[in-house]
Amino acid sequence: MRLSAQSTPRYVEDSLDVIAEYVRNSRALLDSLTRLSDTRTQLSMSKNSMKALQSQNTALFAEKIKAQNAANAMAERLWNCNESHKVKTQKLRNANIEKWAWRIAATIGIVALARSMMPP
Repeated sequence: MRLSAQSTPRYVEDSLDVIAEYVRNSRALLDSLTRLSDTRTQLSMSKNSMKALQSQNTALFAEKIKAQNAANAMAERLWNCNESHKVKTQKLRNANIEKWAWRIAATIGIVALARSMMPP
């Protein structure tokens, strides 16, 4: 039993106030801790997802480099084919010109021979 003149130690009242405040705030603390736990789980999943996406990005970059190299090789082969086609086309034109020149020369020769064989 206490007498009204006696004082209670201040730290006892402070600790009771802290406990009472903790009890009042326990629901909010539980919610905060639950959100923290959920956020940590989500962060872990996001980190794993990011690692997977980074590895996929690296694989796609390597595939892009291969595709660019293949496109460059294809462009080089196309250039070579076009050059070869141009050379063969020029040879064919020259052969056709020579063929027609021989035909014209033969025709002129035959006409000249026919004229010389005809009596005047």
